[in-house]
Amino acid sequence: GEANGGDLEATSSVQPEPVFRLDLDDLGGEICLLDWGDAADRQGPPTTSAQANKLQRESAMHGTMTLTLAQESIHKFGAFEKRMIFIEDDDRVMPLPPTIKNDPVGWDIAHIPRECHRIQEEWNGGTCQNRITAWFFGTDLNKRMMNEAKKLSRKKNRVDVLITGCEVSLWVGEQFASDLSAVFPGLTVKCLSSNKILALLGQGLSGPQTGFDFTEETWDLQDTLVLIISHSGGTFAPLAVSNLLQSSTSLIYVMTSEWDTQIGKQLRQMGQGGSFTTTTMKSRIFSTGIGIHPAEPCSLSVAATHQLLTNLLVYLMGAVANKGPEGMERFGATYEKEDAATLERCNRDNVKTLELIVGVERDSVTRNGSATSKELKARGHHWAQHVLEAPRSWILCAVYILVTVNLGLPIFTALAANGPHQDSMFLLGAALFADSIAYLFLPQLATLLL
Repeated sequence: GEANGGDLEATSSVQPEPVFRLDLDDLGGEICLLDWGDAADRQGPPTTSAQANKLQRESAMHGTMTLTLAQESIHKFGAFEKRMIFIEDDDRVMPLPPTIKNDPVGWDIAHIPRECHRIQEEWNGGTCQNRITAWFFGTDLNKRMMNEAKKLSRKKNRVDVLITGCEVSLWVGEQFASDLSAVFPGLTVKCLSSNKILALLGQGLSGPQTGFDFTEETWDLQDTLVLIISHSGGTFAPLAVSNLLQSSTSLIYVMTSEWDTQIGKQLRQMGQGGSFTTTTMKSRIFSTGIGIHPAEPCSLSVAATHQLLTNLLVYLMGAVANKGPEGMERFGATYEKEDAATLERCNRDNVKTLELIVGVERDSVTRNGSATSKELKARGHHWAQHVLEAPRSWILCAVYILVTVNLGLPIFTALAANGPHQDSMFLLGAALFADSIAYLFLPQLATLLL
């Protein structure tokens, strides 16, 4: 008992190691065995098979725990020390968001001006992770265009920039692809769903993409810049594409809600021997920094992604313009510096407009009730009433039919049967005809009543 107590006291006096996380290779396949057994057993001669003795073994928690790693993938993840993600005192690893029980969609909308303003301020600071990633992205794009300019003839099916994602992220990417093509006509920019890329390139028996110009022969993805847009950073198709396209190009980037995601983990391993340090690693991750937002429909995540893509577009316009006439010609660009300045001004003014639309100032989450916000809400309420006309009309029709049919007294027939001329066959026939017309146009009549 005293010995155990002494060991515990000695252990507690040791400075604890930083809390870290080890991400296993979920795509290639990897198993980790944690062993808290007796120290003498763990440090003694191995008792397993010869094949198991070749597995990678590492120690943690001041040697009180042994990790045995078995990776199935041919491309190993690299040194253990470089794979550790420290989840304390690292601004890039975000905590779990607060649980919003009441109106999570409204909560997201109220934070749109603040988050867009934050993204702009961090970007203008010049030292944030997104600016570093933008520099790498612009440098890779310029190198590719320089290499293409040196060639005697360009391939007709070459793709300079491929933007991919799923659903909402894909739709945002399509807008960015359109803007990028308009600003730089010399670029061949394509945007396609990650599911379609997997269907054609990620299966033993490829699935033809009917209705699209994407086939194995029409698009040359060799050394193409790939931008994957995924808010969660873990959607199946974009995650699989981030691994699949590494056989064609090493110029893969991702735009997601935070630095620490599944796709980010895959890209951090590319050509770095598993390094996670920004000083020695090529930055491939654009982060909106808003974290997880599961509310449906999407609002804040879409606005933040649009904001970051706008910043990237303005940056690329300035970077190409700084290359001089030769750089402008290389990208087929004809815009003036004043055009980029105008876009930058509109980008800054966008936050003010968002404050008016949402009715919340950038430094607060309390609605100030701007005139624009009130007008939009009034129109939204009016539209909501119009949308509800159909179910309300159906309810009125159902009530009318149930009452009149079960009582056997349609309204016009009941009036004729109980009126002063109740014996008139002509009047009774006219009442029956009127009831049939009422039943026929009952939905329209119920809508007019609303």
